[in-house]
Amino acid sequence: MEITLVGANGLIGNSLLQKLLETNSIAKVHVLLRNDNPTLPNSEKIKKHVVDFHNMEDLRNAIQGDVLICAIGTTKAKTPDISEYEKIDRDIPINLAIIAQEKNMTEFHLISAIGADSKSKLFYNRIKGEAEEGVLKSGLKNIFIYRPGLLIGKRTEFRFGELIAQNLSFLFDIFMIGSWKKFHSVKAQHLADSILLNIAKTKTNQVIVKYYPFT
Repeated sequence: MEITLVGANGLIGNSLLQKLLETNSIAKVHVLLRNDNPTLPNSEKIKKHVVDFHNMEDLRNAIQGDVLICAIGTTKAKTPDISEYEKIDRDIPINLAIIAQEKNMTEFHLISAIGADSKSKLFYNRIKGEAEEGVLKSGLKNIFIYRPGLLIGKRTEFRFGELIAQNLSFLFDIFMIGSWKKFHSVKAQHLADSILLNIAKTKTNQVIVKYYPFT
């Protein structure tokens, strides 16, 4: 099996890449990057593709294999321009799904976020919801959408607010029961394990999953 991974530099993407490389059934991981990244693991399984993510032809040439995993995302601190933010968090996932469908890939995995809703008045939730809707309309047969709450793990980039939230998450998680359980924090490694488990399952019918990895 060959996988295309988008967002390998992020918390989830990095955790996923490590696990994909350790999985014997996966022969190749095509990693799409904005620029050449020497910090990726040294493995013969990795095929790096430096692309312009806003160029459909670039993406078509780079996307290969059976499964596409989209873990791309940005923050307002990194991308303060709303138009650019929308292009990254909404348009790129949708374009990836369109190309995956064109190439008859067997499944698509999208890392979204808790609260994703295209009708939300909150900018972040609305964009995530619009991305989900666009992916679902792509025509792909097997789509997995993950809506984790606060992600726990060590990032390559420093995010002060998130660091504070991670350190306090154990206090908040005590109250995340019942209908609030979906807001429970999620370890990046656990989410990566859930994605790999879904990839390994045999899928014969159309599958659309909005999945909370801790349930």
